[in-house]
Amino acid sequence: MKKWLVPLALFIAGVTLFIGVARLSEYSWGPVLTTLKSVDPTLAILTLALLSGVFLCAAMKWRIVTEAQCGPSGSLFFYFRYISLAVLVGQVFPLSLTNSSIRIYALKRQANHGIMTTAGLFLWDQLFDFIALSILMCIGVVYVFGNLPLVMTLGLVLGSGFCIIAGMNLLTATIQITIKLLCSWERIPEKKRIRLGQLTSDLLSVQVARKLFSLAMIKYMLSAAVYTCLFSLCGLHTMLFDIYWAAPTAEMAGVLSQMPGGLGALDWTWVGALKTNGLDAKGAAIAVLSMRFLLSSAYVIVTGTIWGVHFVRSKKFIS
Repeated sequence: MKKWLVPLALFIAGVTLFIGVARLSEYSWGPVLTTLKSVDPTLAILTLALLSGVFLCAAMKWRIVTEAQCGPSGSLFFYFRYISLAVLVGQVFPLSLTNSSIRIYALKRQANHGIMTTAGLFLWDQLFDFIALSILMCIGVVYVFGNLPLVMTLGLVLGSGFCIIAGMNLLTATIQITIKLLCSWERIPEKKRIRLGQLTSDLLSVQVARKLFSLAMIKYMLSAAVYTCLFSLCGLHTMLFDIYWAAPTAEMAGVLSQMPGGLGALDWTWVGALKTNGLDAKGAAIAVLSMRFLLSSAYVIVTGTIWGVHFVRSKKFIS
């Protein structure tokens, strides 16, 4: 029972925070419905395309770590459709738990990979997501609160990215040495030491690490563009750059909260970001609620399309 206390507390906190956003909007659902009815089709298609790009980057990362450790075990479309499913289901259940569980299920069916192997690969994959998102978040905070020129901001992104890529030798070497030390430490259970020793040199290589980091950076830059398009659909056309650079902070808040879809934490971070850029509290809350509906709809459309294509191609519901 105790192991459910923390998730339950987080869930209650997230729901409470989301209700707080709704109250802040004074339950003005009229403007939200108006926004949803007046969506620009061209911008909506661009949003769906960018979201598909986010899923594709995540799928490519997952494929790279899996093949580096276990060899070829599926087409890119296989990883693509399960990533989209994980994101969609992650709007209802805890993010990381949902993501890892669906990956375990997919690889178990596809290539009979073990649960612990897939879980370890998931953590290695997510490490580079966290590094990339942290970098973009820090740069975004400097841009928003430091009034940094856009050219300098882009220079920081490129400079930071190149520095991390250049220093990837140090990261991978440190991890490899740590693993060797852990494998020789007798206090660690033998089964865990064996699993650590089974990590391949390809998985821990500099080349793989650089690919994972580069794709993670592209993924979150595309994700920021998705949020920018969503808020533009909500009528916020005058603060698009500020929205773009606030997105990594909002996403980090949602990830750290581990709530379904970042419920509560992501929403309040966006309310704060929009208020910082001149919107009143009610207007910010209405924009965030509208964005939530549009984002959820985008997840359903993209995931439904991907799986629809799969069902048409395979003519069966399970593969």
